[in-house]
Amino acid sequence: MEKMNSLKEISKYYVDLLKTIHPKGDYDIVGHFYGALIAMQMLKKKAPIVKAVIIDMLSDAQINEDMMSDDYILDLIITFIAKDLPTVVKDKIRRDTATKPDVNSKLIKISDELKDFVGKSLVSRDLEEILINSFKRAKLFSTYSFQMKNKFKRMKMDIGKKYLEMNGRLLIIKLFEFGNAQVDAEDLADRMKNAYFLPDKV
Repeated sequence: MEKMNSLKEISKYYVDLLKTIHPKGDYDIVGHFYGALIAMQMLKKKAPIVKAVIIDMLSDAQINEDMMSDDYILDLIITFIAKDLPTVVKDKIRRDTATKPDVNSKLIKISDELKDFVGKSLVSRDLEEILINSFKRAKLFSTYSFQMKNKFKRMKMDIGKKYLEMNGRLLIIKLFEFGNAQVDAEDLADRMKNAYFLPDKV
């Protein structure tokens, strides 16, 4: 899968895999974060899927052109990986990473910094590879989301018919934190439709 450079290839891979494992099987699939977009693609590809369940995270993300930049994705990876580390360590990782000339050397530096901080308790020979693949996937999905966002505005009517075939086959679960301000259901529905490129009728 490292060699796959589009959402279309990834979803086709999974569809073919399902058909190989159990050709007549009526699968239920679950997609989380970017996996939700793959689940949507699989539904469109007429995979042997009865229901796709999405744990929604993308409707909270405001996709824009900045999100496709290497610096943005690197900062996202650092934020995620270092979220429980002391601020001093996070700042050091950011500072040291900025001195490196390209994406791969920056990711290797992040890996080295984590190993230095955590020491022997971090057992991961593949950490560099995981970070490099995470970067590639984040770049792939942010680019896809941005392109689809623009394309969706132009093609909303045409793709509406495709999604109507999914009626009853798609379930989106949205997580909430108790105690937050009242949720505007209409605004949330609009954001979810935009995040997953669903037409207004769905």
